[in-house]
Amino acid sequence: MNVTFAEPLAVLLVIAPALALVAGLILSGRSLGRPAPLALRALAVGLLAAGLGGPQAGVPGPGTVILRDVSESAGAAPEQLATLPALARLDFAGLVGPQGTDRRALDPAGTDLKGALQAAASGGPERILLATDGGMTTGDPLTSLPDVPIDVLVLPSRENTRIVSVTLPPSLTQAPAQASLLLQSSRATSARIIPTLNGQPLPGRDIVVPSGKSVFTVPFTPPGPGEVRLDVHISVDYPQPTLDDDATAFAQVSGTAPVLVIGDPAAARLLRAQGFAVREGTPDAVREPFNPPSVIIRAPATAFSLGQLRLVANYVSDGGGLLLTGGPGAFGLGGWARTPVEDTLPVSSDLRTRVDMPLVAMVLILDHSLSMAGGTGSDTTQKLSLAVEGVSNVIELANEHDLLGLLTFSDDPAWIFGLTQATDAHKLQMAATLDAVQASGGTVLEPAYRQAVTALQNAKAAIKHIIILSDGQLADGSPSGASAGPDFGALARSAVQDGITTSTIAVGQDADGPRMTAIARGGGGRFYWAMDASTLPRIFTAEALTATRGIVRSEGVKPKVLTHPLTVGLAASAPTLSRYVATTLKPEGEVLLTGLDREPVLAVNRHGLGRTAALTADLNEASPFTGWVKLPGLLGTVTRWLQIQPQPYTLAVSPDGQTVTVDAVSGNEYKNGLNLQATVGGQTLNLEQVGPGRYEAPLPAGANGPVILLNRGAVLGRALVSPANRELGAADGVAILRRLAAASGGRVLSSLAGYQPATRDARLPLTPYLLLAAIIVFLSELAWRRFGERSA
Repeated sequence: MNVTFAEPLAVLLVIAPALALVAGLILSGRSLGRPAPLALRALAVGLLAAGLGGPQAGVPGPGTVILRDVSESAGAAPEQLATLPALARLDFAGLVGPQGTDRRALDPAGTDLKGALQAAASGGPERILLATDGGMTTGDPLTSLPDVPIDVLVLPSRENTRIVSVTLPPSLTQAPAQASLLLQSSRATSARIIPTLNGQPLPGRDIVVPSGKSVFTVPFTPPGPGEVRLDVHISVDYPQPTLDDDATAFAQVSGTAPVLVIGDPAAARLLRAQGFAVREGTPDAVREPFNPPSVIIRAPATAFSLGQLRLVANYVSDGGGLLLTGGPGAFGLGGWARTPVEDTLPVSSDLRTRVDMPLVAMVLILDHSLSMAGGTGSDTTQKLSLAVEGVSNVIELANEHDLLGLLTFSDDPAWIFGLTQATDAHKLQMAATLDAVQASGGTVLEPAYRQAVTALQNAKAAIKHIIILSDGQLADGSPSGASAGPDFGALARSAVQDGITTSTIAVGQDADGPRMTAIARGGGGRFYWAMDASTLPRIFTAEALTATRGIVRSEGVKPKVLTHPLTVGLAASAPTLSRYVATTLKPEGEVLLTGLDREPVLAVNRHGLGRTAALTADLNEASPFTGWVKLPGLLGTVTRWLQIQPQPYTLAVSPDGQTVTVDAVSGNEYKNGLNLQATVGGQTLNLEQVGPGRYEAPLPAGANGPVILLNRGAVLGRALVSPANRELGAADGVAILRRLAAASGGRVLSSLAGYQPATRDARLPLTPYLLLAAIIVFLSELAWRRFGERSA
């Protein structure tokens, strides 16, 4: 033990006169006969002098301040923590207080770790023992660490099931809809969803929540046009934090607008059962102005002009929704490949990458007579040029194992290129020869047809096919049925016996449709009448795919249901589907149902500002799939998803609740120079333009509740300020604690076993004891004088 004096000068000032007094008495000889009282008096004076000097004795004692996290996120601390010797014990959450302070007074909804460390360091400890889970809501402890080693005991976080988000489609109609509820749980549990719509309770729903993230739906029906507010509360079967058990979402409800359905009565019926207003129409419904909430098409591409196809594609790019459904004229069967519309879809009709394609040999017989140099009707584009474009598509679509030949005819037949394997190098050579096709002469088909049949008879291929195109009356004799002309039907039937099928394309209103139909019927192929010459490339493409690829899957397959927000609540597989049209999923496509070899049965996609979907099955064909009880709901869900159109004003609040952002876009053009304001908590904020069509403003500190967007007093939208709760969030608090311990020179403890808190010399004040001793000695000296001398 060591003793120090706070005021050593005071000792000298008191003891020096005392010593002088004693010395004087000794020199005078007056007290030499009484040494005992003199000694007592000297001792009393010495004790008094020492006491006035402020002496302190150093004694060993606790040197560690223990900090315990009592916030919502922190689990229980081990009992051993309460038995460790401590210089001081502090509890903290959003505030700091001595151990035993009411937890509610410390704001358990927050964690101020930085403030807690500063409070602990103010007591001058040798070390700090910090027990916490690392969750923080305010401050960064790494920015101003106390100059004290910090030992960290990582507490487990409390088990919690929280609402991450609730999402509504930004645009709703009065049809039944559903919200998407994203949950995150630290354990598997039973829970109950309790929703409220515009203040009115909706039916609750009991769910089983797995560990991790999961998505559930909240079905509801908007009450009418205007703003809708959905509040969702979740309760679980175990004690947990309640800070993140509620969420709110806003959306605008528009009036009911009909879905345009072209050529798909079954889809129209199913949508009506889901509460949709449906308007059934024909391809003529595709005309300017074209802006329905969504479109469903079950018709071949050849039923639309090129202008109409471009109109539909532009409609999607500008925010429209399109669903293409399966049927006899769907996808590759209907010439949709290589069209502007297919560019917007999640699937492609091009199956050339499949490795199980049979070997194909195909000869294209092309009429290049003088009449092919003109257009049809109001179309001035040369029919021959469009036909050559179609041949080019066929070449590009061909598999590398296919054999292709192009034979032209007018007065006489001529091979542009004979049967050649469609390797990449040969495709380039084939495409280069197409420039040689020029209009000339009459229209004599028979010699060319016979040459094509002969070439295919000698070819080795599993599939042998001929496509004949002509625009007018054949000059091989009198019209079909007259004895003077060739019997093309018999010729076609004869080719079938050699495994050669024939399809025909008649272009123009003056074409001999009956004769071309007879050839296709006799040849076991298909007949196409191209009234509009612009459809020729699509007809060639569709015919090539149909004739040479097994693009119809009729094996009877149970589609697999993949995990996706649009398939929530569905079983792992759907009922058996009798057939569907094979397509290839594009990289940007999202598949919902798959068939054989993961081929898409139902897929969705975002294109430009719009959305598209592809259902490769025919809803009008009787099968267990079309009778599936979940099918109407699935079709309705996809249709509602398609109807989500971009709003002119998109209002968003940053996850940290510090900034409000507005994107103003209309018709693919940014809206600049607007005077936008937002109100929150009674305060008005002026938004500044920070980029093309983008406006921002900082939110007041602690802002919470609705944010209303205004333009000249008109309400444009609404959002909710609900900053992500860092207390119960997914931030990696353990990593922060490790850095904190390392930076301060402390340790990260896995447990308290063997932990020895720091000690330090406590300063014990000796002044009271010395003054008491001085008084006792002084009284003893007085007693001695009175009673000791009398007895002497």
